[in-house]
Amino acid sequence: MKELPENQTVSRQINQNLKGRIITKVFNATKYHKNAFFYGDSSIYGELLVGRKIEYSVSFGMYVDIVLDKDTKISFGDGTNLRDGTMSGKMPDNYQLSLTLDDNTYLIFTVGMFGVIAAYNGIYNEIYYKKNMENLSPLSEAFNEQYFETMLADLGPKLSVKAVLATEQRIPGLRNGVLQDILFNAKINPKRKIGSLADFEKSSLLQAIKQL
Repeated sequence: MKELPENQTVSRQINQNLKGRIITKVFNATKYHKNAFFYGDSSIYGELLVGRKIEYSVSFGMYVDIVLDKDTKISFGDGTNLRDGTMSGKMPDNYQLSLTLDDNTYLIFTVGMFGVIAAYNGIYNEIYYKKNMENLSPLSEAFNEQYFETMLADLGPKLSVKAVLATEQRIPGLRNGVLQDILFNAKINPKRKIGSLADFEKSSLLQAIKQL
C-alpha cells in the first residue's frame, strides 16, 4: 500500500508534468479485480471526465487528488498505482482505468492488493478519505508535542504503540511500511502500551515520525 511519502511524490510529479492537459478518452477496466473499489458508477466516468482539464494535484495521507476543472476530481489511494506513457508505445493490457490526454499520452490506474478509484463532481463522501483529509498531517508544524500528547491521552493507556500509529488513520498516510522504521529509530517495541511510555520515549517517537 502506498503511504504518505509515495503519495506526496506522485502528487508532485502530476503537478510538474500534467497540469493543463485535457482528458480526451476514458477506458474502463480491461481486467476484473475484486478488490478494486470505484466510487459511484464507473461506467459513466467517460461522460464525467472527457474534456476536463487537469488543474493541479494535492495529496494527503493515503490519497492523491487530481483536481480538474468544472468542480471535478479523481481521487485514488491505498494500492492504486498511476503510470503514464506515450500512445506511440505499447499500452498495458490490464488496468482498472485508463485516460488518454491531448498531448498523445495516457494515464493508467492499476490496483495491487486492493485500492480505490473515485471520479466525481463535488464531495467524495467516503469515511477513510474524510479521515485522511481532516486528521492533522505529521508534515504540519501543528503536529507538535502538545498535539501528540493530547492525542495519546485521548486514546487511553492500554492501546499498543503499533495500533496508535497504524490503524484508523489517526496519523494520515502512516501504515506498516513507514511504521517499522519509525519504531526502529525511536527504539520502541510495537507491542508497548501507551501507558508504559515515559515522556522521553513519547518525545523520541514524535521526532521519529516527523523526521522520517
